[in-house]
Amino acid sequence: MRLPIKLACAAAALVCLWAGLAIAAQVTPCDMPVVTGEHWSNATAQEKLAFLAGMATIIELEQEVQGDTPGECKTLIQSWIKGIGDRRLEDLRARLDQWYAANPDKRSDSVVEVLWREFVAPKLGAKQ
Repeated sequence: MRLPIKLACAAAALVCLWAGLAIAAQVTPCDMPVVTGEHWSNATAQEKLAFLAGMATIIELEQEVQGDTPGECKTLIQSWIKGIGDRRLEDLRARLDQWYAANPDKRSDSVVEVLWREFVAPKLGAKQ
């Protein structure tokens, strides 16, 4: 009776080890995709609005999680809200289109970087 229990335990341990190794083999460093002006310029108006809506949702979600007092960790959420919170998504899309059209040599700049540098930072009055 003891041999089957030991065999079952060994088999279970082997399966767990195999599963762990299989999972570990699939884990790779995850680079966050960066949407550049190149991507932006080739996207449809709907794709651009979807990107901006996703960004707005993340900002709103983070603001909700933080509540009225963001706590000890540094955050840029209030800066983003102050910088672009009063704008409609369609306005942001049009302004980004205009900016990339006027600056074709900057198409490698990320959309988030351009939003920050050109639309948020000027409203803050200081580099945050």
